[in-house]
Amino acid sequence: MPKKQTVYTGRQALQKILDSDSDISDVSLSDVEDDDSFIPVHDIASETEDNVSEEVSDSEDDQLQPAEEHTDETETAHGSVRGGKRGSGRGQSRGRGGARGRGRGRGKAKETHVQCQKKDNASEQSQPDVMKGKNGKVWNLNPPATYKRGPQDIIRHHVGITAEGKVQCAKASFELFLTDEIVDIVMRETNREAGRVFRQWNEANADNQKTWTAVTMTEMKAVFGILILAGVNHSAHEALEELWVAKTGRPIFRATMSLNRLKCILRFMRFDNKSTRPQRREQDKLAAFRDVWTMFAAQLPKFYVPSTDITVDEQLVPFRGRCPFRQYMKSKPAKYGIKIWWNSDSLSSYPLSGQVYLGKQPGEEREVNQGARVVKDLVQPWYRTGRNVNADNFFTSVSLAEELLTNHLTYVGTIRKNKQDIPPEMQPSPGLY
Repeated sequence: MPKKQTVYTGRQALQKILDSDSDISDVSLSDVEDDDSFIPVHDIASETEDNVSEEVSDSEDDQLQPAEEHTDETETAHGSVRGGKRGSGRGQSRGRGGARGRGRGRGKAKETHVQCQKKDNASEQSQPDVMKGKNGKVWNLNPPATYKRGPQDIIRHHVGITAEGKVQCAKASFELFLTDEIVDIVMRETNREAGRVFRQWNEANADNQKTWTAVTMTEMKAVFGILILAGVNHSAHEALEELWVAKTGRPIFRATMSLNRLKCILRFMRFDNKSTRPQRREQDKLAAFRDVWTMFAAQLPKFYVPSTDITVDEQLVPFRGRCPFRQYMKSKPAKYGIKIWWNSDSLSSYPLSGQVYLGKQPGEEREVNQGARVVKDLVQPWYRTGRNVNADNFFTSVSLAEELLTNHLTYVGTIRKNKQDIPPEMQPSPGLY
């Protein structure tokens, strides 16, 4: 018997196209084209396939259902067939099929598209917008909102030399920092030490008595001037005798004082009372120079107002003598010396404040977060002035930058990668550096 051909209505033919297991080779269009509800397949096949491919890529969970489970409501929502019922209008909804029909298909066709949008928005919101450090510190990936200029960016003072610091000669400039009070302390203690040594000599040598000529204020200032001028001329490695030689030396040295007088003053020069020093040194390693250093540091901020940027850094003053807080720094040219932390103006390099590094003081525990403590001590006079602080990775920490910001100061500096605040995402990639 000849194989009986299957006759499909327009709706059934289209459903066969949508089903993956359908075979349209059995469809005989000549047998069904007289049906009033028949929609030619070739008019909608290409548009249906395009919309199917687009919709499937948007949502993998939205699978096609078997033909017997499809209802008029699901067909209307998917937009597969809009000609299920007779009508003169055109389907208004857009769905998987996207085909034209005679019936109206409004209502649930947009639900699938809305659900897809919700899934996309949920996937976007699930992306993390923060990073966390090892200690739980949260870093936001989104930039902060921009508002008007904050108080940490506004300078309300005149920048530069103050009225008190404007002088007309070198001598006046010298006296701004080495005041008469400082020179008086050095002069008094130098004479005290020289008198003590001469008394001991005279008591032991009754037949060979010696007399000490007291140093005057003018003479002590002259000694400081000779030392500064020798440094300006880079005479640190020259012998004193060479500076006083008539032919190759410098006439200004010979005109100031004799070489023997200079040697005597340098031998007995002191900056504190030596008899009370042991008691003061029990609490302070800098006891021999503390009073002079404090008075000198107090003069620094009086004569200059820093610019918008200030810098905190260290300096190694070359020194190889006996000192309980002498430091060895391999990276410095001098290698050995006394380390001083300075806060200076970034433009002019003028020192604003300083601290001598003494190591662990007697009776104290090992200091933690030393770099942050040094920065806060040195910039404390400029709190709430709107300036920016610069420092290297020895001083930098996230907590320091946050604390300075609460005091209307910003901070710029490098940070070490082993800090607990740094999240793994900010670590350098292996082999990058």
